[in-house]
Amino acid sequence: MPKAITTRNPTLCSAQRGSALLVFFLVVSVAFLALIVSKLGQVIPTQSKNDEITDSALQAAKAALLGWTVSHADLPGLLLYPDHNNTDGNYDGTSDCPSISGNASLLGALPDKIDSNSSNFGNCLADQNNSRPFGISYLRDGSGTKLWYAVSQNLLTGYPGPTTPEITTAWLDTPAPSLWLKICNGSSTPIDDVAFVIIAPGPPLGGQNRNAAAPAAINFLEGIPNGGTGACAGSQSNADTDANLTFVSAPQTATFNDKLVFVTKQELITALVPRIVNDVRVELDKFHIQNGQYSAAGDSSGECDATSNTSHLPLNNITPDIGCVGSGLSSLPEWIGLNTTIGWFPEITYNKVNDDEVTLKLTNCAITFTLKWNTTPAPGHSDVTRSPPAC
Repeated sequence: MPKAITTRNPTLCSAQRGSALLVFFLVVSVAFLALIVSKLGQVIPTQSKNDEITDSALQAAKAALLGWTVSHADLPGLLLYPDHNNTDGNYDGTSDCPSISGNASLLGALPDKIDSNSSNFGNCLADQNNSRPFGISYLRDGSGTKLWYAVSQNLLTGYPGPTTPEITTAWLDTPAPSLWLKICNGSSTPIDDVAFVIIAPGPPLGGQNRNAAAPAAINFLEGIPNGGTGACAGSQSNADTDANLTFVSAPQTATFNDKLVFVTKQELITALVPRIVNDVRVELDKFHIQNGQYSAAGDSSGECDATSNTSHLPLNNITPDIGCVGSGLSSLPEWIGLNTTIGWFPEITYNKVNDDEVTLKLTNCAITFTLKWNTTPAPGHSDVTRSPPAC
């Protein structure tokens, strides 16, 4: 039987070739699209990663600086001068107390430590004996640039002369002796009670040259044409310390890429309060261990007054009063109890509830700290509670 003869359907073959060609172009298109997406993915995550690094560096620096000042041995709340290029001619990570006064001394690179060998310190070194570094020398923003820093003169000693600031809760409702920093953020009212600002400069923009040994601030920081109204009206720049001490927080543009964080005086002083209370608690615990009870309150001079359970801290028992035991809290740090008319002493209200319980309150702070004696483990200590949790 003869074999059947088969013939190709030209229409079917053409359709098959067309389908194959369509699949080919589809595969090529998908591959090309994947390549484009992968290239975009390399750009977007890189910028996102840089922003993440910058934000982390700013927050770490803020926390470190707060921790440093809260634990300051001589005067909690005291802050460092920036690292200037006009004092020692470099940005070496050390705080440079200025040889001249003026707002220019309030802005510079973020320091990591105090240079105790500097001849420029003069009076400002005496109250900055926290020469320990605070572990931020490694911090850089996402572009690899060191962070910058500005500070209110209210928190510096030796500015403009041999003065020491009184950093207490009284500042929460009374004018400070000098200006606080201001933040212009586009709103009608600037944030005008800023203690310090930390700025991430970002990569250099057009016209900025950072290749010199110690470039000026304008090579790191920028401004915007209009910061808002009032004190923020008109051009505002992070690179200068004008009479208003204003700094700018604004969206990034082709001519502005600074990012910043800041701490207000409220935040700073609220952070100081637990430190103050803890130092007082340590001395009250010593007193209880020695005398088996808490002391009666002190009068306005700190002298123990057996007739009063609510007043000032009992610093002394110079003229022994019946009912006053022990020698008072004479070992309190100087910045709490040495001077009974300034500093923290007049801001602290001491209340003896009973022999084993006292409360402490500070001016302009809503917190009541309650200390209750606990005999376990021996020889005993006070358990502290606070209500509400913040000033």
